[in-house]
Amino acid sequence: KEPGGGVVQWWPPRAADPPAAALISPARLVLAAVLALTAAVCWPAIDAPFTHDEEAGIAANRAIRPGAPLAQALSYRFSPDQARPLFFLSLWADAQRAGTIVPRPFRVTSLLLHLICGVLVYALLRRVEPFGRKEAGSLAGVTFFLLHPLQAESVLYIWGRSGVIATIFILAAIGMTLRAETGGPQGRVLPGR
Repeated sequence: KEPGGGVVQWWPPRAADPPAAALISPARLVLAAVLALTAAVCWPAIDAPFTHDEEAGIAANRAIRPGAPLAQALSYRFSPDQARPLFFLSLWADAQRAGTIVPRPFRVTSLLLHLICGVLVYALLRRVEPFGRKEAGSLAGVTFFLLHPLQAESVLYIWGRSGVIATIFILAAIGMTLRAETGGPQGRVLPGR
């Protein structure tokens, strides 16, 4: 309480929740369709066998096997100069969840992370209004980002997941920076909300 009996607010009060119709806008429906299309395009490769690097780094890796201690995955180094604890934590979590070492759960997680990147790209592009058209430019940009052939390696090549994880953090940091610079609501993590 303040000295006069007032209450100190630590963050701006939340606005009333938008009506359900506002949550299902045409642009969000198109975004959902683009996300579904991306999943459909990637899905045929989900069950492909492990590649050479994946065989050595995942299938033969005792640090991420089901039942392996978490500390072992976090401290694992594939080579002396390659410490990627968040990457190996994500592989370890996939192996623990699946209970086995097969390509599908690892690739599904990579695809889901790529789709999260797509949502973040869409949110960022809505903030900067590409081509002067907030919705059309944002949808065109996220479609290009999600479906560009260069993305196939980082999504379907499990060893490339560290790039997808890094992209999530970079996009989130850019979104939070834009929000702070434009005086957006404080206390929320995701950009564009």
